[in-house]
Amino acid sequence: NGGAWAVGSLGTVLRSSAHGDGASAAWEEVQGLLSDQPRRYLRAVRFLNSTHGWMVGSQDLILGTSDGGVTWRSELNPGMAAADLRGLAVHSTLGTECLAVAVGTRGA
Repeated sequence: NGGAWAVGSLGTVLRSSAHGDGASAAWEEVQGLLSDQPRRYLRAVRFLNSTHGWMVGSQDLILGTSDGGVTWRSELNPGMAAADLRGLAVHSTLGTECLAVAVGTRGA
């Protein structure tokens, strides 16, 4: 289990490690993820499994990880008008494929 994630205003990203003993896990802030874009808001984070996940937010922001959140990369969405992405769903399909859908303002 990769633990839990939470996102919020001004690029805030929190991560909590999973504990198998039922003990409460402490939350820690992930530093530097949006340090070059401090005014961007993150609205949703979802993981397909312990390694593959996505975050969405303001101004077309889509970030993806394939290593459990150790590193994140920008996922460009060409052709989409600048939208405030507010929700995200991730679904496993056949094999290694998956479907991720983000919803937001301006018809996104």
